[in-house]
Amino acid sequence: MSNASSQTDPFAAWKQMFDQFEQAFSKPLQETLNSEAFAATLGDTRERQIASQQAMREGMEKYLQSMRVPTKSDHAALAAQVVALETKIEALEDRFDVVEDKLDQILAKLSTLNSAPAAAPAAPKSRRSR
Repeated sequence: MSNASSQTDPFAAWKQMFDQFEQAFSKPLQETLNSEAFAATLGDTRERQIASQQAMREGMEKYLQSMRVPTKSDHAALAAQVVALETKIEALEDRFDVVEDKLDQILAKLSTLNSAPAAAPAAPKSRRSR
């Protein structure tokens, strides 16, 4: 019965075919992947791909500049300028806080001077006639 069910089970036949394929191609494929020639070819392909990407990036940047569309580097430069401005603004805010604190201290001293009872004015000195 199991022999008949394995013949009618398409997945069992597929698995058996896959296992045979894997056994037949596994060793040669592994030898190819571990060879120096494959590593060199893969390295060359990677270098060509990087060069191609760089050329594409430069060409796209030139095209976008000719169309007066901001490029990635334009956005990066603008972002750097915004960060620099934010830093300067924060430094100014800190300086204003110090000035504000000093003004508050001055106003507090002035208010204590104004609220203190006034001293009686000194009697004017009279001049004696001779």
